[in-house]
Amino acid sequence: MLDLYTNQLFCNYCRARKKMIAVDFVTAQSPYYDMKNEDDEDEKLLYREDYVQQCLDEAMYLWNKFHFSDDLTVIFEDKFDCMERNENKIVENTLSVCSYEVYQFTWKDNDPDFDDDEIYTTVRYIWKTNAIKVEELFRRIILSDLGEKTILDQAVYIIDNKTEEVFWLFDDRGMNIYYGEK
Repeated sequence: MLDLYTNQLFCNYCRARKKMIAVDFVTAQSPYYDMKNEDDEDEKLLYREDYVQQCLDEAMYLWNKFHFSDDLTVIFEDKFDCMERNENKIVENTLSVCSYEVYQFTWKDNDPDFDDDEIYTTVRYIWKTNAIKVEELFRRIILSDLGEKTILDQAVYIIDNKTEEVFWLFDDRGMNIYYGEK
């Protein structure tokens, strides 16, 4: 049984306990249009809609291929408790909510590349649902880092409660599916 109340980031929890299939999306392409004046720092990057659509098509293909049931849990993990754009409501608006919980915990980053011993607070939003507007949710996750500047990238997990498979579309770069036991 998956522990939704673990005091570690959910991706780390899954990596430690489950097998993983990693999928890279549209490789060797830029998500942005070529800019005429790359020296102009004020120039806004414009993402390519065809690129976003390719990523969305791949995510939808895999979602359909794995046949997730309608007995689902969706997690949005605000890793650093820094939500500014009501990302939890963006996720919730794509769900048919059966129940809702919020879980908060602290964790220490053990990354050997950093010398800081900083303690972070994470807020985990947990929804039980029987229906998701999957295409809308996936599009928002893909666009989170490209143009919307939300913190949905690398933060939304969909769990099939019957199989305990976890679908983690982290952003336009790809996704992981966690399954079985290690």
